Amino acid sequence: RIGMAWGPVVAIEGDLFGDTVNRASRLTDICHPGTVLVDDPLGRAFDGEENVVVRPLRPRKLKGLGYVRAWVLRPVDTGED
Repeated sequence: RIGMAWGPVVAIEGDLFGDTVNRASRLTDICHPGTVLVDDPLGRAFDGEENVVVRPLRPRKLKGLGYVRAWVLRPVDTGED
């Protein structure tokens, strides 16, 4: 389970804080095992890239953040094993 978000963070003594960190954490909370979820800005940045496939999900209400659109991120299936 991985949740990733794009945006500013505040670094204090090696720890990261802010809405971006909270969004990534909340996305991880709603992930199914083996899934990568990214927030809307990161999903839009990945959209159209050759090596990954992103699919938007309906907006979900995340604790403390309101409604957030998440995207599922998957590698492109090349058919190679």
